Amino acid sequence: MTKLEQDALTCLHYGHYCPLPKMAEWVASELEAMFEWNPERIVETADTYRAALEGILVKGWLTVVRETPEVRRERWTKAGWLVPLAEDLPESGDLDFTSQGFWLYQKTCKLSDWLTWVDEEEKNITA
Repeated sequence: MTKLEQDALTCLHYGHYCPLPKMAEWVASELEAMFEWNPERIVETADTYRAALEGILVKGWLTVVRETPEVRRERWTKAGWLVPLAEDLPESGDLDFTSQGFWLYQKTCKLSDWLTWVDEEEKNITA
């Protein structure tokens, strides 16, 4: 995973779910604000982050959520899971990690287990 791809996933890193166009704009503005004190740090345009996010979707590291948080929570509850609050889940149309993307991002960024994500394939919540 490239540094550009890592940066493009800043929204998900902070649990800020949104659709692709909004995510690209948010990443550009957040990184610009975060790194304004560091003139050596390059912050790309929203179009560049959008292209990176589209590439990440093609690679299968992200997915577009197709269900509302309430539907997902109901399904998980019926399966016997302890479920996160609906407000902590992406809405229908938002981007979210796939299993592969989450684990790759966590490994690449050398994150401890504090990054929260629901892995439906493994039927667990990483928090």
